[in-house]
Amino acid sequence: MYKINYNNIGYSYNNDSKDTLLSAALRSNIGFPYECNSGGCGACKFELIEGEVEELWPKAPGLSIRDRRKGKLLACQCKPTSDLEISISNLTMEQPAYKPTNFSAKVIERQFLSEEMFALHLHTDSETSFIPGQFFMVKLAGIGTRAYSAANPVNGNKLTFIIKTVPDGKVSQQLAYSDVVDLNIDGPYGTSGLTLADEEKSVFIAGGSGIAPMLSMVQTLIRQEYEKPIFVFYGSRIEDELIVAKELFGEATNLTLINVLSDSLPGSDWQGETGYIHDVLPKYLDDLTSTEFYLCGPPVMINAMQKLLMVENGVSFSKIHFDRFF
Repeated sequence: MYKINYNNIGYSYNNDSKDTLLSAALRSNIGFPYECNSGGCGACKFELIEGEVEELWPKAPGLSIRDRRKGKLLACQCKPTSDLEISISNLTMEQPAYKPTNFSAKVIERQFLSEEMFALHLHTDSETSFIPGQFFMVKLAGIGTRAYSAANPVNGNKLTFIIKTVPDGKVSQQLAYSDVVDLNIDGPYGTSGLTLADEEKSVFIAGGSGIAPMLSMVQTLIRQEYEKPIFVFYGSRIEDELIVAKELFGEATNLTLINVLSDSLPGSDWQGETGYIHDVLPKYLDDLTSTEFYLCGPPVMINAMQKLLMVENGVSFSKIHFDRFF
């Protein structure tokens, strides 16, 4: 067990040698800036003042060349090998709503939704708590660890992930096609969960497997008999994924689902919207103020939506909750 000191604020926590600096901080109920927990976003950058660490992914894209020259490191990709003194910019002391824990789960069903995307239904060994919109780290020994968002509302020992099978993705391929049953899971993580305040409507925007956290949040609202308008904009290049989205979201009098086919192929009989969601959304929403927006998808989609909302329409950053794929 190592002691981690924030030398710039005089705060400290203990770090098990098996944990990253980020996970240990959150397990100690200490706020730490982060987003993806996978080495891609760079939000958890810190400066090592004293001590030594093991870098799990030295070439993680979350660090720029300039970051590396300045000696920056990623808390989600570093484990301590001694006591540490670290300095963190943009430090948040907001405590996590649920401390991430390690637990086991069994695969009870694999349900393919398209040729590339499937739902993985799990039964966990303990009741699982999370904010709808959060994600979990799935660990496969000797293969790797990947982050997947919960696609179901909080429901005791049930947990569902919606996963894209990536051609060279060792974890997704193993989960899709092998006979693996027992999984090691760590979570919850994520800072873009469902929040209700003074919004007049809630808008959910997703691409591909980014549908997962949107399902969790929208189904939670429906269960809670949320009466304000709910708009869902879902984009995919695969028609089957758009078709199945209607079944996954279900029906509610206040729910409007707009499916957007990003790449219409020759011979397609698709009659719905096509193109990019940021071009389609203004057709359906005249007033973007007093709205909570939830975004999940690749960085290019998130960036385009942020430009539309904040730059072009003056939506407050505090009203936009996003989870980027890396």
